[in-house]
This record gives sequence, structure tokens and C-alpha cells, in this order.
Amino acid sequence: MQDDLGSAFTQQANKMYEPLQKMQSIWVNSFQAVAAFQMQAMEDYSKLGLAQVKTAIEIKDPQDYQAYSNSQGELIQTINEKVIEDNKQLTQIAQSFLGELENLWKEAVPNSEISPSGSKKKAA
Repeated sequence: MQDDLGSAFTQQANKMYEPLQKMQSIWVNSFQAVAAFQMQAMEDYSKLGLAQVKTAIEIKDPQDYQAYSNSQGELIQTINEKVIEDNKQLTQIAQSFLGELENLWKEAVPNSEISPSGSKKKAA
């Protein structure tokens, strides 16, 4: 009898903590994705900055300065494109994270009238 009670308690505890464990796994995976994104972004922007410093150091005459100044427009365009692409990538990471959490919520609370964001579902 005590074995049955212990087994039932263990099963119930496992069932209760399973969604929490899944949520933690989702969070860690998302954290890893954001960290990897940040490391790559830091490397990319550092390379852009260092290239500019190296180019500026090589300016020796007015013609070099003019060429350097003219290249700044291209640099700004490159940075703008990089920022837009980075924002898209971060949005994808966030949407994936939220989608996984919503799926977990639907599994854990299948008949709930409240969504993970706290708003009530619309009646069908």
C-alpha cells in the first residue's frame, strides 16, 4: 500500500513538474540563440569598425581623405542593412520562443479560457 502511495505521488509530481521542465528547456534554448546572435553581431560590427580605423590610418593626402569620405555613404548603407537583418533575426528568435511557450501552454492547460498572454479567448 505504501509503495502504491509512493508511486502515485511520484507520478503526480512528475506530471506536475513536466511543463516547468519543458519551459526551462525552451528558455535555455532561446537564451543560447540570443547569446549566439549577440556574439556574432559583436564580431560583425567590430570588423566594420576596425576596417574603418585601418582605412582612416592610411589617409596620407587630400585624395585619400576624399575617397574615405565618399566611402562613408556605403558604410552607412551597409550598417543600415545589417541592423535591419539583425532585427529580423531577433524577431524570429522571439517569435519562436513565444510559439513554443504557447504550444506548451496548450498542452499543459488544454481547456483554458485564458491564453499565455493573459487575455481571454474569444468565444467561437
